[in-house]
Formats: sequence, structure tokens, C-alpha cells
Amino acid sequence: MSFFSEFKKELIKGQEEENNWIPLVHTKLNKNLVFGSNMYYIFGGLPGSGKTSIVDSTFVIEPFLWWYKNRDKTKVNPYWIYRSMERKVKHKIAKWTAYLLFVEHGIVLDVPTILNWPNKKRNLTEKELNLIASYEDFFNEMLERIIIISGSENPTGIYKFAQNFMLAKGEEIKIDKFNRMYIPNDPNLVVFHVTDHVGLVSSEAGFSNDKQILDRHSSYMMQLRDRYGVTPIDICQLNRNIEDVYRLNNTDVDVLPSDFAGSSDMYQNCDAAIGLMNPYKLKVFDYGGYKIRNFITEEGENRYRSLKILKNSFGKDDIVISFFFYGENGAMIQLPNAKNIDYEKVFKREYTKEFLKWRKEYDTSVRKVT
Repeated sequence: MSFFSEFKKELIKGQEEENNWIPLVHTKLNKNLVFGSNMYYIFGGLPGSGKTSIVDSTFVIEPFLWWYKNRDKTKVNPYWIYRSMERKVKHKIAKWTAYLLFVEHGIVLDVPTILNWPNKKRNLTEKELNLIASYEDFFNEMLERIIIISGSENPTGIYKFAQNFMLAKGEEIKIDKFNRMYIPNDPNLVVFHVTDHVGLVSSEAGFSNDKQILDRHSSYMMQLRDRYGVTPIDICQLNRNIEDVYRLNNTDVDVLPSDFAGSSDMYQNCDAAIGLMNPYKLKVFDYGGYKIRNFITEEGENRYRSLKILKNSFGKDDIVISFFFYGENGAMIQLPNAKNIDYEKVFKREYTKEFLKWRKEYDTSVRKVT
């Protein structure tokens, strides 16, 4: 086995449309991003902007649902290692249940309502309780492929777990005195590694500050990508200087490479960097031609978010995509361009209805399977 023979295999697979790509549910993201093996993503947003919910729905739940519904037609064999440093597994399941109820049944519920917390919006109906109970077998199978690990860990511990996972599913062989190559037991194996969020990665001996810890983590993520074909997805906090009054008053509000907190290495090392913008929280009410106040519900819920692809090693960058966002469940509805938007449709949830209808067709017709 040589590196050129590996390249030839990829060339042939590409010509025969058998590469291990998993399609993304949002058309503009799917058109511009490559989601499969050997990629490194970073996804940044300010605290409370919904970055974890958006990563979960876009890069975890929806890709898994695609595989689950097409597993008899696709060779792709996906797994996720999910480092959840802020949320317990039971709370993840509750949030993901809310997402499933929305995209499959059009029901909008949040975690407090599902778990009957004091701040719930209402009591669950008998129908909703039965629907939630019906997901038990689905989640049991889902959590065999999405391995959620709660609590913080240091960079070496995170890397070693992922390395051992990959070595259990393949082996490293020596190519020459300088290089080794990982050969998976299943050539269609795709492993995604989510860290939520990197600012909570624990310290370890020999690293005295946050930047050194994040640089160490990013270096390990590169190794997972380059040695084992893993696709890391690091969720990051954006720097608070994006809220700086001078910047807001003197420039257009935008996500910049320098906004990714703590480590310039992460931005340099990744293949794709995506920034999340919540203009309303920054008191910006006209953003990219959208009237942001028109996305605030009567209950005061802020429904507008935009994603910007700042860096994209294998596609276009500096692309901004606007979404109607359900914070309760993490669902995003891709919006028309600002000049074509109908704000009455926003309030009547017409775009949501169109998305839910289109999504059912997308599962089987638009998403390409191998």
C-alpha cells in the first residue's frame, strides 16, 4: 500500500460516486461544505447564541437520521464521539427529542416542558407523551453510534480515547521510515468527533494557560484527521470584543477570524470555520438587509440567526446564510434572500411549513446515496 494507491482509490470512488460523504439538510450548506472523512470544522458563537443546538441539529442529528433512513441503500458507516462538557446525556436526549418532535410531527416543545421543570410552558398532552415514549428503541440504536461522554477532559485524554476507538476499528501500517497509514476494517467508516465546547477542555501538566491548552487540543484534532481520517467538529466561544461599542458603531457587525477565542492555531488548522451571528443580542436591528425586529415573537423569542463560512479549504468562503431559528429544539429554517423575504410568512410560520414538507422529500429524493 502506498499514498498514491490511496489517492487512486479515492479518484475511482469519486468517479463512481462512492465517496463517504453525508449530505447536510440545508441546501446552501450542503452546496458549499464537504461533510465526510478527513475534515476539521470549527464552529463559533457568543454564549447563549444557540451554537451547540445548531451543531447538534445540523452535524449530528440530521446526518444520523439520513443514515438511519437510508442505511439499506448506502455503504456509509458513520459514528460520532461526542464530548459533552456542559450537558448530561439525559438533557441531550431531551433536547434531541424536542428536535425530532418538531421535524417529524411539527410539535414545538422545549426541554423544561418535556422534563416537567418548574419553568415549563405547559403540561404535555397524552399524545405527546406517547410520541416521546415511542422514541426509546430509536435512541437506544442512535446512542450506539453517537457515543456521548459527559464532563471535562484534558487534550491528551480526549485524543487517547478517540485514537483507541479508531484502532479498535482498523490498524496502522508502516509505509516508509517516515510515515504510517491507517487502514480501517471497513473502508466506508466515517467518524465525527464533537467537542462542546473547547473552552472547557481541562488543563494538563506542562500547559500553563488557556491558549496552550487549546493549541494542544487543536494539534491533537489535526492528528485525528490526518492519521485516522476522523472529522473533528470543535465548538468555540467567540471573543467578547465582537460586542465592543466602538466596533459596533464604526463597522458592520461581522464574524472575523480573530473572533475565535483563545487560539489562532484552531483557525489555521481547520478545513472549515463557521461563525454564528445573533444580531439582535448585539442590538443590531438591520442586518444584511433583514429587519431583525420582525423575527421577534410576541413572547419575546428571538428567531433570527445567520451562519458565515469564513474559511473553506475545499469550497467557497465568505458566504452568509440566514435562518429562522427555534431555540427550543435547535431547528433552523433557511430563509430567502433579504430582498425576497415575506415577513408575514415569517409570522405565520409559512417558511417552517415549507421546510417540514420539503424535508420529508429530501430524505429520499434529494439526498444522494451510494
